[in-house]
Amino acid sequence: MAGAISNINHITSENAIPTQLFHGTDDQLVPYGIASHHYCPTGAPGFLMLFGAHTIMKRLQDNDSGYYMVAGINGRHEWASKPLSEFRDEISDFVYQDVLLNKQRQIYLEVQNSN
Repeated sequence: MAGAISNINHITSENAIPTQLFHGTDDQLVPYGIASHHYCPTGAPGFLMLFGAHTIMKRLQDNDSGYYMVAGINGRHEWASKPLSEFRDEISDFVYQDVLLNKQRQIYLEVQNSN
């Protein structure tokens, strides 16, 4: 939920698990794509390159692995808390279809941000 990882190469077809992702496309803290944490410049104290939800989804897609991605168009970092209150049906659907039944779906949903 508005998260990222520091090394996209850790996701492989051998270790990929069903993954559900929620992320605002205009997150100002954690990148939706590839960027440094808080978008700080290279060489700044605490610099850390991150691979956000969209990049993770593309990696899973390239590895023929299952994912369920919900992108909040123009959404910012508030997407870190939206899923548990606004997307319970999508979470339940993912857990049932992709985790319990192992359907390996590849779902990408765009949702207009509602602040």
